[in-house]
Amino acid sequence: MEIVSRMPLTRLDMVDESAALALAGANVQLYTAGGAQVALGAAATVIVSGAQDELAASGVWDEREFRLFGPAPAAIVSRLTGPMPFTPTKPEHGLPIHLFVRLDGGCVYVGVVQPGGCEWTEDELVQCELWIDPPLSSEVLERVRPRSEPPVLPGLDWLQYVNADRVKALELVVTGWYPATEAPRPASDVSVPVPRALAEFYRLACERPAILGCQNRILPQPEQSAGSDGEHTFIGVENQGGFHWSLLWSPDSAESDPTV
Repeated sequence: MEIVSRMPLTRLDMVDESAALALAGANVQLYTAGGAQVALGAAATVIVSGAQDELAASGVWDEREFRLFGPAPAAIVSRLTGPMPFTPTKPEHGLPIHLFVRLDGGCVYVGVVQPGGCEWTEDELVQCELWIDPPLSSEVLERVRPRSEPPVLPGLDWLQYVNADRVKALELVVTGWYPATEAPRPASDVSVPVPRALAEFYRLACERPAILGCQNRILPQPEQSAGSDGEHTFIGVENQGGFHWSLLWSPDSAESDPTV
């Protein structure tokens, strides 16, 4: 592929990054979203991303889709979705969205992409899918999304403890899949009595709060509530209140693994 400066560009043309961003026109606002450069100008929107195979970074996802990840300013949202509130029509003012991917020697032109589903909050972009048409060939896809080495996955040692020592199995699964994100500290006291396995779960959550979940989540502290059949310990909730997880257990119970 040859470095070119002529316009209009065709797919696989190469330019340097400054020439790519210049397609945005005058009054450019430059942002970063998931590692990609996003230029909002009077003539167009220009996105320049790296050639990578990372799930959390903005980039070509497959032959038909590019994913732009936030957080990024809300100004990008109106460009990709149209005037607010959202109407699934054309991007703001019908301006084209040019997509480039950085390679050795310059930025390769992927083409004009069309916005698909977008997710945002009141203040920022969360993510947006952009459709590539026509789809990329397998050869081009290999260049703009080169395959990375597969990660080394945690082992299956925990399986040998599933029947004999479930608390040990739990610890091995959690420590294998969830790296510690908080500084080591003594486990906080659980607010109400809970079975040993659940107490161990909360101990692990002190350094790995991600195991509590996000949408349908385990409560940071269990809660008790009296019912007609006894004292229930509530441990988890569905995000819209559709259901909850609880167990009927007391410290005097001989049952170490009560039903949830």
